[in-house]
Amino acid sequence: MSWTAFRRLVGADIARWLLLGAVAGGVLGLVEVVVAAAVWLFADSLGLTPPAATRPGWAPTSVGLATALTTLVGVAVVRAIAHYVASQSAHEVQHRLNARLRRMTLTRMLLRGGPFVPAAEVHQQLADTFPKAAMALSAFASFATSATQATALSILLAVAAPIEASIALVGLALSATLVLRVNARVRAISDRIPHEQATIHQGIERVARSFVLVRVLGTEAHERARLVRAVDAFTLHARRATRLVSLAYAATPLLGTLLLVAIIALSRGALHTESTRLVAFLYLFVRFVQTLAVGVRSLSAANQHRPQLTASADFVLGLPSTVLANALAPVDDTPRLPRAPVRAEAPPAIALEDITYRYEGASADAVHGLALSIASGEQLAIVGPSGSGKSTVLLLVLGLLRPSAGRVLVGGRAAADQPESERPRIGYVGAEPFLVAGTLRENLLYGHPSPPPDDTVWKVLAQVRLDAVVRARPGALESVLDENGQGLSAGEQQRLCLARALLAEPTLLVLDEVSANLDAALEAEIVTLVASLRGRCTTIVVSHRPAMLDHADALVTMSAPTA
Repeated sequence: MSWTAFRRLVGADIARWLLLGAVAGGVLGLVEVVVAAAVWLFADSLGLTPPAATRPGWAPTSVGLATALTTLVGVAVVRAIAHYVASQSAHEVQHRLNARLRRMTLTRMLLRGGPFVPAAEVHQQLADTFPKAAMALSAFASFATSATQATALSILLAVAAPIEASIALVGLALSATLVLRVNARVRAISDRIPHEQATIHQGIERVARSFVLVRVLGTEAHERARLVRAVDAFTLHARRATRLVSLAYAATPLLGTLLLVAIIALSRGALHTESTRLVAFLYLFVRFVQTLAVGVRSLSAANQHRPQLTASADFVLGLPSTVLANALAPVDDTPRLPRAPVRAEAPPAIALEDITYRYEGASADAVHGLALSIASGEQLAIVGPSGSGKSTVLLLVLGLLRPSAGRVLVGGRAAADQPESERPRIGYVGAEPFLVAGTLRENLLYGHPSPPPDDTVWKVLAQVRLDAVVRARPGALESVLDENGQGLSAGEQQRLCLARALLAEPTLLVLDEVSANLDAALEAEIVTLVASLRGRCTTIVVSHRPAMLDHADALVTMSAPTA
């Protein structure tokens, strides 16, 4: 990971928490020398210390028992505070990075003119990649704290008993080769996990979208086998990585204990180290090994989720600066503006000048060399098989995508470059009804700057033949829907969305398969309604139903793209 990617990934706020954790680790290391000194103080109070001339330079002078115990209590308080800061810094790093990354991907997904982002990619980022990346950075923060503490302890060990410290550090250095090999294996296994997790997410979304087809064709067993194999592969590699992490964590104190036994035997049998000095050294060494064990576990956990951290860094590095700025800006909770009078503007003319568009990573153009134009207030129908680029054309006209080549002009200006204040008033109804959890009124006014009068709302509901349905519900406009529109039929949901579009008094109306869930009688009425809008707004209709195309001024037939 480059330094630039790291800086963009964490930002100044998270970097401060990382630094604070490292400082807390240094404080914990210094605390240990005070604890070792307290051992001397306690031994001195019992008359067990050697003459002052034989003490190491860092050892305390003779003091009373009360002073020794008071010092120990003070050290315990300082240690508790340092432990709290170190632990909390790791948690803050994890939660803040997760939130930061989530805001970035949601901003990218909702940025006007930004790239198309598949739902499976967003789901995987939110549910797996970003949380594990945050865990990895948190583990790195814990490792940095442990490394700082271990460094301070190694210096103290060298001061307390240089010969024993040299033996211990050489032994631990040799054992570190085992830990490094284990971590290398953890990295190798962990590199496979994100791909397997992506396979699971994409498979689940694909089956969930087409569950009716899967059941009709009787391919449940086949789809289950594919998903189960992916789950089993993911679980196998996750278990292997976890076992290796546990092995590295367990091996460190074992090797430390073996070294401890060897040092005691050597100190008593050959070096003849003075007893109290040896006791202080052994205390520091035990704390050193414990700190190393925590550090090894943190490093192993960081390596386990390193692929997700690297992927997140690459994701952030590839984001435009506008996305970063918008993602980290406070959410605008400004109250709705008063309803402005409708601007007396003409419906826009639309011109597509040899446009081509290819989605990122695709092998073929979704739209290639398309040219068409419609005059102000006219109605255009677009037909073609699934995958022929109809929806892409709509996104280009709406300015939500920028063409790879050619120009899309709406009202004489490039669609993707029109400032908000100069954009036409747009009404849009997609192939799937879009509803929010809330009242019918809230759904009708979703995206509107301020509520129109109730008589206007009822007039539009009557136009789409939904007024009687709404009046029959308890609370009428105040009756509550969930996001699935429970209590309304598919056709009623679609007409509710059409009413929302008409309430915007659009000068550009886009209807994408709006009649898909309507019966023939209702479709005929909607066709008549749409035909009556000619001249009042420019209309683009995508439909497979012939009736919706009868009144179109122009018809464009799309064909499936070729590679």
